[in-house]
Amino acid sequence: MAETKKQQPMSDIEKKFAKAFPGAKMHKIRLDRHLGGDKKSVYVGVNGHGFQVPTGKELEVPYPIYDRLKKMEIQMDVLENIREEIPNDL
Repeated sequence: MAETKKQQPMSDIEKKFAKAFPGAKMHKIRLDRHLGGDKKSVYVGVNGHGFQVPTGKELEVPYPIYDRLKKMEIQMDVLENIREEIPNDL
């Protein structure tokens, strides 16, 4: 007999995601604290819905939020690379 995987209860933010984006495919994401400037959460807005997404923990987010957060991560990585290339004496 196959074991069924027990789902963890949804957090408050995951419930808000589900309400704002019903039926959207969910994706797991874990935000590093550097994305929020070492803050506990990052603000993300999509289609008129705004959320404070916690950093440092894995969450299930709808694809529109996942996509926006991934783009933010890429932008932060690019910014960090640019900062490393700028001489300190400017």
